[in-house]
Amino acid sequence: MTELTTKQKKEWARTLFLDGTQMFTQQEIADKVGVSRKTINKWITDEKWGELRISLTMTKDQSIK
Repeated sequence: MTELTTKQKKEWARTLFLDGTQMFTQQEIADKVGVSRKTINKWITDEKWGELRISLTMTKDQSIK
């Protein structure tokens, strides 16, 4: 199997983090992607994934109403 690039790992981690059907912990995402939990935390903070997750949730809720 070919090793994923850092960019590919980050995209996979982002997808897992934003997945609305399952709420993975940072450690679970780190284990699946093959990086440390600290790296996942840095990506979440630097890339503002938390804010993106909230905006996606708000959009869904607003659509339902």
